[in-house]
Amino acid sequence: MIQSIIPLKANVVQRNVYKKEPLSVRQLAKNTCNSIFVRWPRVRLNLNPAVDGAFSYPACKSACVHDEDPVKAGSSQQCSAFNHKNGPNQFTHHCQIYPKDQVQHIDGYVEADDRYSFYWKYCVDSERTCAGEYAFTFLSDRYMAAQEVIRVYYSKTLEDCLAECLNEKSFLCRSVSFNRTDGGCHLSMQNQLSKPALLKLNNNPNFRIDYYENNCFNNSFTFDYKCEKEGIRVFVDSKFPYSGALYGLYDFFTCRVEPKESRKFEYMFPYPTVSKNCSDSIRYKGSEMILEVVLSTDGIEPLYFITPDDLTYQARCPIQIEVVETTNNIEENNIDSTALNVLE
Repeated sequence: MIQSIIPLKANVVQRNVYKKEPLSVRQLAKNTCNSIFVRWPRVRLNLNPAVDGAFSYPACKSACVHDEDPVKAGSSQQCSAFNHKNGPNQFTHHCQIYPKDQVQHIDGYVEADDRYSFYWKYCVDSERTCAGEYAFTFLSDRYMAAQEVIRVYYSKTLEDCLAECLNEKSFLCRSVSFNRTDGGCHLSMQNQLSKPALLKLNNNPNFRIDYYENNCFNNSFTFDYKCEKEGIRVFVDSKFPYSGALYGLYDFFTCRVEPKESRKFEYMFPYPTVSKNCSDSIRYKGSEMILEVVLSTDGIEPLYFITPDDLTYQARCPIQIEVVETTNNIEENNIDSTALNVLE
C-alpha cells in the first residue's frame, strides 16, 4: 500500500484500507444523520441546482439539514450540498441546493467566486457538534506539516476522519489533513492561525491530501481596549499562539502590528490629532471617536485582503479625554455579521 504523504512521525492507530464510497451509500447506511457542514470558501458549484432562491444562510442551511424545500413549504428535497451568497438585504441572498446525485463528481464544475461559499453536508458519528454556521473549513491540496501532527488514524471515509477530530479527547484537535489516497487522517493541535508557515501545498501527483480546519475551536480571541491621552490601545488575548496582523480597517500599511506565535499582543492606535497613521480608521460620531480594527484570521496573504473569516472590533472613546479611562470590554464580530463557532 502507498504510504501517507506525511511521514509517520506521530502515533499511528487502527489501520484500515481506504475506500471512497459515494455520499448516497454512506448516508443510506445510517438510520440517523448527525449533520455537519464543511465550507469551501470563495467558490461555487456551477451546476443547475434542485432549488434556487433568495434565502438567508440560516434558512438555506436549515432546509439542507432537514431535507426540506424552502421554496415549497411542506415539500421534501434531499440535500447533500449548497451554494450560498450573503446579500445586503433579504432579497439579494442566494441559496442553491443540490441533491446527492449532483455532487457525486464535481471536478471541473467548481469555479472561483469571492461572493459565494460552497457547503458539503456530511453525516458523522459524533455527539459533539458546532453551534455555529459550519464545522470545518476545506482547503484543497494542503496539509499540516508532519512535525505538528499528534496522531495518525487510518479511516475508511472522510466522515470517519472528521468525527475522529471532533471526538478527540486527549488533545485539542484544531485541524486534520485527510489523505484520500490511503485514508491517512492526520490530527493536529495547530491550524493556519497558529502555524501558517507549516500549512503546506501538496505538489506530489501520487497523493491527494486536503486540509480541514476545525472551526468549532475558533472562538479563541478576547478583545479589550483603553482610551488613553494619545490614542486608543487595543489588547488581544489568544487561547493559542497566533501569527497574523492586527490593523486599522482602512490603514493597513501605516497602522498595524504583526505578532508571531503570540498569545497576548496590543497596539496603540493614535488619535488623528496626534498622528495621521490611523486617521482613516477612526471616525467621529457625536461626542465619540470610533475606532475600527481588523484581526486577520483566515491565513490569506496579503493580510490586508479582508475576507468574511477575518474579525472586526470596534472601540469607542470620548472626544475630550482628560484622564486614562477604565478598561472597556466589547465583543468581537465577524465581518459578515455571523457568530463565531462554539463547540456545544
